[in-house]
Amino acid sequence: MIKGKIKGNVWERSTKKHLISRGFFVVKQGASLFPDLIAINRDGKVFFIECKSAKNYITSKEKQMLRDMARQYSISPFVCYPKYGVYSLSPDNFVFQNLDNVIIDMELL
Repeated sequence: MIKGKIKGNVWERSTKKHLISRGFFVVKQGASLFPDLIAINRDGKVFFIECKSAKNYITSKEKQMLRDMARQYSISPFVCYPKYGVYSLSPDNFVFQNLDNVIIDMELL
């Protein structure tokens, strides 16, 4: 369990740095709060981002919570997972997927 938490924390921090490098303002939630990150782009659009260390790690319960929170606050919900593994910091390693399974290039938002 500890190893998994460390891996998840590494991925959350990497995702935060990746978004900041693209001009987003990002807040990382502490103590395993949900969602992991709240990001705001230069146009003021807000995103809830749940970081997962693998594509299929998000549960249906987490998806529903993310949808409910996003609906309540009119915010775009995303899941971010690595294409190559959590320790690769290559810019194309970060996959942002909305809950309708559409992969998004965050630079276009």
